[in-house]
Amino acid sequence: MLHAHRAVEEAVEESKRQQLLSAHVKKLDAAERKALATAEADLVSLFRRNAVNQDSSWEEVCAMLAGKPGLQAVMGVNEQLRVFQDSSFHLKQAAEAREEVALRRAIVEAEARALEEIRLAEDRRLKEEIERSDRAFFLMLTEVDSPPIGSETAWPLVKPQIWRDERYAVVPEARRRAIFDAFLEEVKEMEVAVAQEAARSVSAATENAQTVAEYEALLSSLDTFEVE
Repeated sequence: MLHAHRAVEEAVEESKRQQLLSAHVKKLDAAERKALATAEADLVSLFRRNAVNQDSSWEEVCAMLAGKPGLQAVMGVNEQLRVFQDSSFHLKQAAEAREEVALRRAIVEAEARALEEIRLAEDRRLKEEIERSDRAFFLMLTEVDSPPIGSETAWPLVKPQIWRDERYAVVPEARRRAIFDAFLEEVKEMEVAVAQEAARSVSAATENAQTVAEYEALLSSLDTFEVE
């Protein structure tokens, strides 16, 4: 009976020892994993501070880590290599992603520039076409002779004379009226200039006639003086 009781106690003690051992191992594993995770984070930070990138070699990294005994004590070479490879992989992915974004941006900007150039070219073409049609319409107005357009001529009197002309058809009504009004302004200016020139001619002729009359009167007075 005593032997059986002692056997039970030993079994209980063994079970407790196993539980304590298991708990201790778990605690050590947790501490080791925590230390490893901290060391890994420190290593990644070290890579960033020293500008380690996807083009860096493992030999360069080993030379850099040679002066880090604390890190060497926590992480083995294989762990260090794994972190370096993971970092290089992610750096390479990031670099490729940046290149892809830059390429897409360049393509979008190039397409936008091309579209803007097309738009500007089309705007220039339309502007030149409008200017040509406006000049042609203006020239057509100078050709009206039944009767010619004067400063007092009204648009409804001119329209029936030109509406069959193709130069009339290509210009919208609003621009027709605007061009006609501009044409009238030029006609008015020309009529004013002609009137002023005629007035100057009349004035000059009058002055010339007066001068001739005065000269003739002078000659006549001289003749009379000689006879006496």
